[in-house]
Amino acid sequence: DALKISESFDVYYLRFFLHTLPENQLDALLANLSKVMPEDSYIFLETRSSKAITDNEKSETNFRSEIGEEHFRMLYSINYLSTKIGNYFNIYYSTEDKGHAPFRGEDPYIIRMILTK
Repeated sequence: DALKISESFDVYYLRFFLHTLPENQLDALLANLSKVMPEDSYIFLETRSSKAITDNEKSETNFRSEIGEEHFRMLYSINYLSTKIGNYFNIYYSTEDKGHAPFRGEDPYIIRMILTK
């Protein structure tokens, strides 16, 4: 089933943004987007997954990175995130895998989704 995009539509691109938000801010973002997005809108998102890091459905963590010792990340399992997002949007496409965003020798699990209203 092909993604049908009309002549006029809004696209929201959330690449490596969701995992920077504490969960209460993610909840507020999803609620607000669902209120203001026109019907023919799409959200394309990528976020780091909790897979291979923890068995928990969600995990607040800090990574050591080039920008500092306390590099906050909120990691979700694909099932937990799908349930949360499903309260506001239809999930047209969803995948979780390595190879989506290799960077400087690292290849973490990444969740990719396409959401529709």
